[in-house]
Amino acid sequence: MRVLLRRAYPQTTWHVIGTQGGLVGDEHGLEWKYIETSSLPPRPLDTRPTEDRSFNQEALDWRSERCSFEGEDSQAWFVRFYEDLHQGIRGRRSVSITTDSLLRQIRVLEECRRQGVRVVG
Repeated sequence: MRVLLRRAYPQTTWHVIGTQGGLVGDEHGLEWKYIETSSLPPRPLDTRPTEDRSFNQEALDWRSERCSFEGEDSQAWFVRFYEDLHQGIRGRRSVSITTDSLLRQIRVLEECRRQGVRVVG
């Protein structure tokens, strides 16, 4: 697994690859696909090689959902973030992104590094 901090070609803002599905999206919306593992038939272990040296395959019933942010200003979240930060710095209210949440994110990245996940960037 690699955690990429930079990329050569633009892609969606969010691209999450999970063990049972994934999610992609940007400021316009999100789309996610997943499989219901409870609906999969049991799969016996077969240690024999395939006759034509091909990879084993199975058809998966992907479920797909999406969420659209259309109608919202695509830059509105930037404005909300900095307005929130400004209010927090001025002492008018607490900031939405807390020190604890930042420390939690740092711990996740450090654990990725500890487990040998290569962070590129």
